[in-house]
Amino acid sequence: MYKARFKKDPIPPNSLFDKYGILRGKIRTLKNRIFDLDKPRNKIEFDQIYESCKIKLKDTQIFSDIELADGVVLNIMFNDMWYSEEYDIVVATFKRRRKKYINTPTRLNYISEKQICVKNLQVATPLNFYDCSHKINEFENLIDNLYNIKRPENDDKTLIYNVKGIKNRF
Repeated sequence: MYKARFKKDPIPPNSLFDKYGILRGKIRTLKNRIFDLDKPRNKIEFDQIYESCKIKLKDTQIFSDIELADGVVLNIMFNDMWYSEEYDIVVATFKRRRKKYINTPTRLNYISEKQICVKNLQVATPLNFYDCSHKINEFENLIDNLYNIKRPENDDKTLIYNVKGIKNRF
């Protein structure tokens, strides 16, 4: 995501891990304590609160032109409303890499990414940082293979796209 957003590698390469990290642990909670945004009822609730927050932001001159992030709305729901009393975690599925599938006439033209946001830290134990720095090259290679991208061995910045023809089997 960093490379896509800023069109460059972080310098030094592992500097992102100074600000961002992945936590590893076990989450133990009841199913009814999960606010799952993939469920229509929960998504409708979120959408209603999102719209309400958007209207309130427009009424203030300071925030009138600010884009309202999903995480901000969830924080309002859990910090300022009753949601933290009934839910321990939030689960949401995001669509990633949609631009790579623009010409693909399928409803599955994205890679899904499920995120879990723990709102009650008592249900997640033990928490420790997961060092994924050794996995970066592996994931980049998997993504390259998915899109048929070949990287020249001596040049990490240059990409060659291979377009494969599909034979009609009918």
